[in-house]
Amino acid sequence: MRWIAVCGLLLVWLATMSSVGALAADAVLDSIRLPEGFTIERVAGAPLVEHPVMAGFDDRGRLFVADNAGLNLNAEELLEQRPNLIRMLEDTNGDGRFDRSTVFADKMTFPQGAAWYRGALYVASPPEIWRLEDTDGDGVADKREELVEKFGFIGNAADIHGCFITPTGRVAWCDGRHGHEFAAADGKAGSKGLAARVFSCRLDGSDVEVFCGGGMDNPVEVAFTGAGDTIGTMTFYNPDDARHDALVHFVYGGVYPRKHPCTSEFKRTGELMPALTRFGVTAPSGLMCYQNGAWGEEFRENLFSAQFNTHKVLRHVLSPQGATYACRNVEFLASDHADFHPTDVLEDADGSLLVIDTGGWFRIGCPTSQIAKPEVGGAIYRIRRIGTEPIDDPRGLKMDWERISDTEMADQLSDPRPAVVERTVELLAERGDAAMGSLATALFENPDIRARQQAVWALARNGSDNARMLLRQVLSDDDAPVRQAAAHACGVLRDAESLPVFLELVVSDEPAVKRESATALGRLRDRTAVPVLLAALAQPVDRFGEHALIYALIEIGDAESTRAGLTHESAAVRRAALIALDQMDDGTLSRDDVSRLLPAADEPLLAAIVDVLSRHSDWTEEITSVLGAKLSLDDPADDELAMARGAITALGQRQEVESLVAAALAGSATAKPVRLMLLETIAARPYDLPPAAFDDALARCLDSDDGEVLRQTLFTIGALDAQPFAQRLLAIGLDSRQTVGVRLAAFQAASKTSPELSLDGFDFLSQQLTAAATLADRLAAAEALGNAALSDEQLLRGAGLLASAGP
Repeated sequence: MRWIAVCGLLLVWLATMSSVGALAADAVLDSIRLPEGFTIERVAGAPLVEHPVMAGFDDRGRLFVADNAGLNLNAEELLEQRPNLIRMLEDTNGDGRFDRSTVFADKMTFPQGAAWYRGALYVASPPEIWRLEDTDGDGVADKREELVEKFGFIGNAADIHGCFITPTGRVAWCDGRHGHEFAAADGKAGSKGLAARVFSCRLDGSDVEVFCGGGMDNPVEVAFTGAGDTIGTMTFYNPDDARHDALVHFVYGGVYPRKHPCTSEFKRTGELMPALTRFGVTAPSGLMCYQNGAWGEEFRENLFSAQFNTHKVLRHVLSPQGATYACRNVEFLASDHADFHPTDVLEDADGSLLVIDTGGWFRIGCPTSQIAKPEVGGAIYRIRRIGTEPIDDPRGLKMDWERISDTEMADQLSDPRPAVVERTVELLAERGDAAMGSLATALFENPDIRARQQAVWALARNGSDNARMLLRQVLSDDDAPVRQAAAHACGVLRDAESLPVFLELVVSDEPAVKRESATALGRLRDRTAVPVLLAALAQPVDRFGEHALIYALIEIGDAESTRAGLTHESAAVRRAALIALDQMDDGTLSRDDVSRLLPAADEPLLAAIVDVLSRHSDWTEEITSVLGAKLSLDDPADDELAMARGAITALGQRQEVESLVAAALAGSATAKPVRLMLLETIAARPYDLPPAAFDDALARCLDSDDGEVLRQTLFTIGALDAQPFAQRLLAIGLDSRQTVGVRLAAFQAASKTSPELSLDGFDFLSQQLTAAATLADRLAAAEALGNAALSDEQLLRGAGLLASAGP
């Protein structure tokens, strides 16, 4: 009887949880807001799929979904149990809703993505990249192959993501900052490192290549523009002290924030690469580039990103800007439901969008999902634009592909159906040289830019000698986006015969074409390109163009030819040559090379010199000379202060630099902007400070009559070691002649020593906990009171303050 009762209670609980999940799904749908003119419906949920994460279509319209079972296990448990799945969802009656679910692959750790290509599914499931194939057509992957392994895995979804198919037909994936180590398929040296990276390889797992990387926590997804550019989402894009997530333009060899020691694993071309746009703490996840014309030309090649923490999908409108893009963000979908967590967004063949909501199960790593709610299942939603004409046979499933001629296929590159175009590209690539005539017709007679770009990708995937010959001709196309695609393709193929054309394009074309041409020259590693690359650096270039040119010099590795740039009349060229020589494996950069650059160095060049000197502990005399000159300026410009700050941050642990900083901080002739910069820089603790390194200098700064300098000195003391100044800090806090801001800063710094407060001190701080005081002042007072050693009487009085203190 007891067992029957237990079973009955269990059934009631299961029914309740199912009801809770259904109600939550309805509530989520009701909470979603879209722009006027769009509609949304739920097209899949439990039991077809429980907790979808990221997904991808095959060429028949079947949706492969990473379905993670809501088990918040640690990494060790996930590796041992492998409890998660790849599901295959099908819409069998064509109504836009999925009605059949099959487990395509079980026993997966934590799959985060799926890309179908040439009859197989490519999946990132830590710690491996997988190729899954259904060889007998029963809807289950019976052939499972580990392509690349192993990658670090800690179970918080900040590890490998993907896969993605590049325009040139390679398999790409993203890897978070948890390390990797694997051997190359050909038995040669593989790859090992801690930093985050974007990788790619051939379909068989060979030729694994690092495309770019950095110190960011988690590059999540990438999408590709028609011209072949790689755009991606990432978390912990931290170029400064503030926490940001971001949308970025990933470029070959690029190194991206956050600032982290692991960035030393990469060849650097200067500052870390900038973002297209920053999000704040949103945990951006899935990303797609909209290719359909169904919603109008204003939407074509817009990006859409899923924002986990903020329950949104953002639309990103890109416009060319130099060698990169400007980005305008538009809120496209928003929900105020706490359990709506979008993790992916996909374009279906008919132009509608699918939004993947993983539900409420995940609780590891994101601030808006700290409580696991496995009963709140995920769902898949479809967004349509009202009034859009239905597309007949959007995937071309009714077409007799075996009877279509090469000429007809070439014409299909202009088809308005992106899925038909993609299948056409693949078949033309597979037909090899037999398709060259038709592709030539498409390339040289079709006025449609997008069709010509697609022909380029067909040739790149083919890769034959004849395909390369045609691609070289496309480098002279009338339209820059087509030339850019061709330059990208020739570079990936490392087509040596393209060299003469690239030597012209890199100095005479549009910025984006110049960038891809420089990248191709670096891949070709031909020494004759060095003088041309240096000449291109003498022209005005943005950070992306500059990066490509310098990285090409580094890849070519011809130190002798590059050294000529150190004496070029352009400071930009001298800077580029310095960076390239420093980063080459055999750059042979000498101390005299750097010394000769100092007399006529502008600020960007000085910053590069400082960066180089930071890696040479025996080249201290030069840096103290540069830094000393900056610290003695009467009216320094912002870039001069920035250079000095960078030098101190990089080299402050050296005794000579520390002494220079201390002397300038204490000196009566030091300009106020310099003094403030020094106080702010050492407060940031850029290196391990020796005991009492700046005590004497800080003591002198406490005598300042300038309130701004005095307040910053108090902040700095609080950030370093307040103990030697404890009594003096309390005295300043009690000095009624000082401003409220200075007095609060003094008490706040003194509170780090847990002092006993006098009644006057307690009363002053209590008076700041009112609505009349600024938020910053209230917070400072609260910190000072909270850290102090309060008497019983003060504790009782403090308790009374809570009623009106505010949050």
